[in-house]
Amino acid sequence: MMKIKSNMISGIIATLILSAIAKLLSPFLPSLGAEAIAMLLGIILGNTVLSRASFAPGMKWAEKYPIEVGIALMGLTVTLKTIESLGINGILFILIQMTLTIVVVLYMGGRIFKVSNQAAMLMGAGNAVCGSSAIASVAPVIGATDDQRRTTVATVSLAGVVLLLVLPVLGPQILGNNNLLLGALVGGIVQSVGQVVGTAALINPTVVTYATLFKMLRVILLTVVVLVFARTAQKSQEWQVHLK
Repeated sequence: MMKIKSNMISGIIATLILSAIAKLLSPFLPSLGAEAIAMLLGIILGNTVLSRASFAPGMKWAEKYPIEVGIALMGLTVTLKTIESLGINGILFILIQMTLTIVVVLYMGGRIFKVSNQAAMLMGAGNAVCGSSAIASVAPVIGATDDQRRTTVATVSLAGVVLLLVLPVLGPQILGNNNLLLGALVGGIVQSVGQVVGTAALINPTVVTYATLFKMLRVILLTVVVLVFARTAQKSQEWQVHLK
């Protein structure tokens, strides 16, 4: 785990206070739960009173490391029966979903929005796998610039916020009360782990469990995505050299 530095303390304390407030409010808003309340408070306060640069290092730490521990602890409570219920269909769903996401994003990036190959690849990885973590992993192997990486992270994060607000409303209307399908929907298309948990928490705790499992399957496949994009970038460079 990354060492806590002095410039992180204010951001970490602010995050802890926000978490405590969310926990205290959760009995009064049982339909939301503490996770969803904390997520919504974070969106509001993070763009207002907590938007100062001094809070950023600590909040970035709190965004990454504690949630990894939380997901690991959540995994301890997941039974083998729950994992088995996903089965081969769940694995195939994630494989198809990730493949379609990458193909569609690459097509839209190149044909519609006319962005560079690197930017399109970063968008594909970020949307298909795990947001900023996937972008950070893919960027070096395809030779992406810092500007391309930062722009892609911002775009993917914004898309995640939109999904956070939309899916808890549309999901149950489309899929009813089928928690497995709702978990597949959230865990299959929402980008970051934190946004997956927050979105699923707005539906119900069972969906959080399923969504986390589907999300874990996507994260496991990050290495495959990095290798595929690295090979694609290498072939693209070789083709350009050949044309010259």
